[in-house]
Amino acid sequence: MPIESKHNMAGGTAEEFILAGIHLSKMCSGLKYIAPTMVCFSFAIELHIKAILASCNIDPKNEHNLYKLYLKLPNEKKDWIIKMYKETASDNLDKNFETELEKWSNTFIKIRYYHENSKDGAAS
Repeated sequence: MPIESKHNMAGGTAEEFILAGIHLSKMCSGLKYIAPTMVCFSFAIELHIKAILASCNIDPKNEHNLYKLYLKLPNEKKDWIIKMYKETASDNLDKNFETELEKWSNTFIKIRYYHENSKDGAAS
């Protein structure tokens, strides 16, 4: 199956997960919906990157690590992402985008499979 056919709906699906994340974030009181909110936003980022890769005819394969997906992007796409980050994340301008992305690149996986790595519900 061609890469674009396989991933061409990813961008639209990503937007749906962004909307779900925004909705959940408004419901957060204490810690109740933080993990599902983070999963929605992390998955949305993954889908957006995969859609960009597909538009460049680059197969993201079955990678889920956001930083590794980002590294596959052509430089002009990376530059655009960093520009958007700087324009929208004004409170984090002192932080390096790539360092932050690498730090949080497995958020979806860690939260999604948390129960497999915990003992009696506590983090291991």
